[in-house]
Amino acid sequence: MQNQSSFKSVNLLFGSACNLRCGYCLQQEEGEKMNKKGDPKGFASQFLSYLDRTNTKITSLHYWGGEPMLYWKIIKAVYEELQPVIQAKRNRITTNGTLITDEYVDFCNQHPDIFTVVSFHDGDISPEQWKIIGRLENFSIEALIHHKRVSPLLLKDDYERICELIGKRPPIGFDMIKANNGCHSNYWMTHEDVIAYFQAMMGIYELANFEQDLFCKTVIAHFLYRYQKELNYKGRKPNPCVNDRILSVDLFGNTYNCHHNNSPTNITGNIFKPYIPIKPISFNLAKFSNTKECQNCETYASCGGGCYTSNTHDADCLYYKLRESIAKVWLKNLEEHERIRKLRPNL
Repeated sequence: MQNQSSFKSVNLLFGSACNLRCGYCLQQEEGEKMNKKGDPKGFASQFLSYLDRTNTKITSLHYWGGEPMLYWKIIKAVYEELQPVIQAKRNRITTNGTLITDEYVDFCNQHPDIFTVVSFHDGDISPEQWKIIGRLENFSIEALIHHKRVSPLLLKDDYERICELIGKRPPIGFDMIKANNGCHSNYWMTHEDVIAYFQAMMGIYELANFEQDLFCKTVIAHFLYRYQKELNYKGRKPNPCVNDRILSVDLFGNTYNCHHNNSPTNITGNIFKPYIPIKPISFNLAKFSNTKECQNCETYASCGGGCYTSNTHDADCLYYKLRESIAKVWLKNLEEHERIRKLRPNL
């Protein structure tokens, strides 16, 4: 028997089509190969055979577009073929939310292993659509910080309005934009933006702890969760998103360096065939992570050298360094609060 494969998480790539045209989108162009209709049953059969042949156990599946709702029928068919066999703990679908239907909501609620991440897009979704989204039992909202919006507080009113509309408070998290070639330079973060972001986060931390503001408490919780999660990147090379624990593959078996780049030139191989169908461009995946400067940095354990596609590595580096110092303090404070709580007598 072969040794078990090391990857645990799989990005399933269904195509690059989207109904929106956001300037800060991370998806790269040239996705012609990806947009050809694949055969769900044929893919599932070959994929399960590959997993069995390599003795691989998957813990999570991530379904990606473009916009996944444009591919929902195919995604649903693949899920119904794979999940009964794989039994992944979580099947995650990231969507802009504008095309979610009642049928999608009902299906997800019947399958609690499916978790939906709704990209916030400044809350610019109709109230009727938010009510449909709000029926989901397992979902969160994710927003971006970028040059045109560095403070999460700028979305607080929109978030509260949506919570009141749907009658629940879904988790909301904020992530820094990845300044790759798919993202317009108007959104790239500068050093000044990074500093302004952490100044805003310090204010949010104060509101969360002293005013018990629910929005701010949620933002801080996500901030610390992401930091602790990324500590697990230590030792994974050449960077956090491209490593031997993550497989990014389309319905034709083509594998990719990054799930945000559907270009045929980003194809690295094929798990169904013993050859690479398209010769990929040579990427220096470790252009940051293999440098002595990165490896000797105290934040290397959490950032892993950062994204190899980033055009703003210096700003990214400042972000991770500031996050490291702030997160350590906040986590220490949480530990102290928990210790005091346990010392209090039961009332």
